[in-house]
Amino acid sequence: MTKIMKGGVAYNSTANMVALTQAEYNALSTAQKNNGNFYCITDADPSYFSAENIDYDNTESGLLSTNIQDAIDELIESKTAYSTTEKVVGKWIDGSTVYEKTVEVSGLSSNVSNWTNIVAIPNVDKIIDFSGCGFPASNNQQTSLGDYIRLCYIEGYLKYYSTAWSNTTLTIRATVRYTKSST
Repeated sequence: MTKIMKGGVAYNSTANMVALTQAEYNALSTAQKNNGNFYCITDADPSYFSAENIDYDNTESGLLSTNIQDAIDELIESKTAYSTTEKVVGKWIDGSTVYEKTVEVSGLSSNVSNWTNIVAIPNVDKIIDFSGCGFPASNNQQTSLGDYIRLCYIEGYLKYYSTAWSNTTLTIRATVRYTKSST
């Protein structure tokens, strides 16, 4: 009996595992090739078994890729590419979907001592993370969020305040990760 792993599940099989060279396998009849045995080609070209050579059925995934390697690359790109459009980037510890959105807003007042709206992000349940930077137009002195620029989320808006510079405008680039409420 042979144990076969498929999808993380072990199956027992009465099929034999048969090791052959490619020439020996090619010499088998069609009936022999289809007799239920598992054939392991011992001198197979290992480069053939790369992810680029394995077809990928994308009909249900929403991916454009048609082979495994391209699907992997597409998924990595979708998770690492910044976007001003809201996108799904993972799951939070409670199982909620985590969304991400990147904003870049210029022309903001650089000396604001009260919370001021930057952009609306509706239906946020939990803010998971803020990251980014800000800088005044006068000198391009980029600073991380939290040094002279603070962000928060209040009543549907990403807001900021800054008291570091005067007589100039400010640009803020921020990426926000969050879960959404059901409403």
